[in-house]
Amino acid sequence: MSAQVAIDVDALGPTDVLQDGTFEEYEAGMGFFFSELVNLNTIIYLAEQIVAFPFDLFASRDDQRFFSVVMASFYDSAVLTVTRLATDQG
Repeated sequence: MSAQVAIDVDALGPTDVLQDGTFEEYEAGMGFFFSELVNLNTIIYLAEQIVAFPFDLFASRDDQRFFSVVMASFYDSAVLTVTRLATDQG
C-alpha cells in the first residue's frame, strides 16, 4: 500500500507544472489572453455607461442614430474579442 502525498496546487507556479522550454510560450499566451480580457472589459464598461446615460436630454429617441451605431460597434467588437479568445489557435 502506498502513502498518498497531498499537493497544495495553489502553491504551484507555472514553472512547476510546465514542461521545460514551454514557459515562454505559456507567458506569451497568457499575456495575449490578459490583454484581450482587459479590452473586452473596457468595451463592456463603455457600453454600460452609454446605455445608462440620459441621452433624452440631448435628442429624442428617434434622433439617436450616432449612439445606435456606437452601440452596434461595441457589440461587434465584444463578439469578435470573445470569438478570438475562444478559437484562436496561434
